[in-house]
Amino acid sequence: GYRWYEAHNKRPIFCFGWGLSYAKYMQVPHAEFQAPVASGRPSVKMQLWRDSDAEETMIAVDQVVQLYVQHHKPHARSFKELAGFGKIEGLQQKKAIQAEIELDAPMIWDSEPGDKTAYDKGWVPVTEFTVFISLHGVEHARPLFTVKVEDGEHKALREYDFDQDGPMKFDQELAVWERSQARGIVSEKPVEREWDSIPSASSPASEKIDCKQNVQCLLKALTLDEKLQFFAGDLDAIDHVPGVDRLGIPEINMGDGPNGVANTIAGTATSFPCNKAIGDTWDRNLTARYARAMAKEFKAKGKNMMLGPGVNLARVPQCGRMDEYIPGDDPTLGAELVKSFVKGALDENIMTNVKHFGNNEQETNRNQWSANPDANVNMEYYMKPFRAGVEAGTACLMCGYNRVNGVPACKNEDIMQAAKRWGDNFWIVSDWGAIYPDAANGGAAEYINAGVDMEMGAHDDAQCTGPDVPATEYGGAGYCNKGDYMLPDRMKAMLDSGKITEARVDETVSRVLGALKTAGLLNPKVQDDFPAYVYTDYHSKWYGPLAQKDVRTQHSRQVAHEVATKAMV
Repeated sequence: GYRWYEAHNKRPIFCFGWGLSYAKYMQVPHAEFQAPVASGRPSVKMQLWRDSDAEETMIAVDQVVQLYVQHHKPHARSFKELAGFGKIEGLQQKKAIQAEIELDAPMIWDSEPGDKTAYDKGWVPVTEFTVFISLHGVEHARPLFTVKVEDGEHKALREYDFDQDGPMKFDQELAVWERSQARGIVSEKPVEREWDSIPSASSPASEKIDCKQNVQCLLKALTLDEKLQFFAGDLDAIDHVPGVDRLGIPEINMGDGPNGVANTIAGTATSFPCNKAIGDTWDRNLTARYARAMAKEFKAKGKNMMLGPGVNLARVPQCGRMDEYIPGDDPTLGAELVKSFVKGALDENIMTNVKHFGNNEQETNRNQWSANPDANVNMEYYMKPFRAGVEAGTACLMCGYNRVNGVPACKNEDIMQAAKRWGDNFWIVSDWGAIYPDAANGGAAEYINAGVDMEMGAHDDAQCTGPDVPATEYGGAGYCNKGDYMLPDRMKAMLDSGKITEARVDETVSRVLGALKTAGLLNPKVQDDFPAYVYTDYHSKWYGPLAQKDVRTQHSRQVAHEVATKAMV
């Protein structure tokens, strides 16, 4: 990614963060570093001033302000990396706007380079770092402060003196010229312009039991047979996990995403722009509205979980599913936007599934290839958006088809247990068919004890053996979604043989119940908001009444159009 280009002093055709300004001339008259307060995150308070010339139109524009950091101590790094950003909307000409942008307090994972198993370590604060600001991408970032952290206190030393040097000026035309010179393109340098005066920095701007949604009460009331239902999808077509009606626990009906309801009749659900497009907007508010609009359609189709968003990093340009992944090149961008996505979906009581965990950055030979990151690199970069999703309230992480350091992701204890330390109210579900044939004859216990909680899809193929679902003009049942190695009878056998314990069973069930509670789905009134499935909704992806129901709205179209528009830079 861009860190490699930075570290090796190379210039790509387009630097990371380029193209996010719609104003030719911007000024930052003043900026102040703010030490962490209640949120635990430091911030930079600043003033922005949009200048103009006669060639610019009078319309208001948006501006993404980017904050980068470079580590100095305890370990120096030769590159800058994104730590925070803010999208400032409606910038008028000749008008000052006040903004405050939070940034991640830099942390490093306490393991040595080359150590691929040290997931039991902890975070160490960066004790000295420089904060940079840019409006035109990482190559044009300028230093604002060097921050030293001593005894938990942040002390900022100015790298740019606004009182002496005046406003920090960002000239888009000059930035374009500098880039062209770096690529060996001969062109005439723009004429230095006189900057207009600006305002001062102080200017304004069995029996039914009512557990009342208590997870521990529900866990105690469930029978063992009822608990074992939560470990695998139980039907051949719909992505379904049964509920327990007597306790008010709803069934889980999943719907493929992550850019709208999939596996339904064409023309009955909005095809939203892909997740990568929402990443390209750098817009937290729009991301939440995008997820909320999508969630409304999932709910109208009777589904209470969307299989998305995707948050893998853009590391392999040929990745066949790059369009599904929000972050693009940067984990901080992905982490901030996945939080907005998860919370937007939760506003409609829809659970999310953050995928593909972990290190599933390409698709070629996806069932065999292995990603081999060092533990510190994995924790600091690749796993950051997944952690943000958990902290925002996602229901589950989906482990992928790939291997991590030679071990299938859904069997990799290092990364799954590291993730489970982030919270208790989410579970880990396999991608469809990512529990491999070595799970036969009780071998699934190794996957379960490593950390996977739920199996979906037997072998990622089209051989289904459930209720007869005849072919129609819309198609038949689709490929198998039923589990295999973790179905209740297999689970019971593993328990009886001592390969897994009841405590491990209770962990999974507690996590699933916690996720349902987080989404409000243990509330009977919320459950009543979802339409009920009938037989053909359960046993076919393609032609049940809810598959035929047109759930598109004008609001969804407007949101989709706005995302598509703002993603184009």
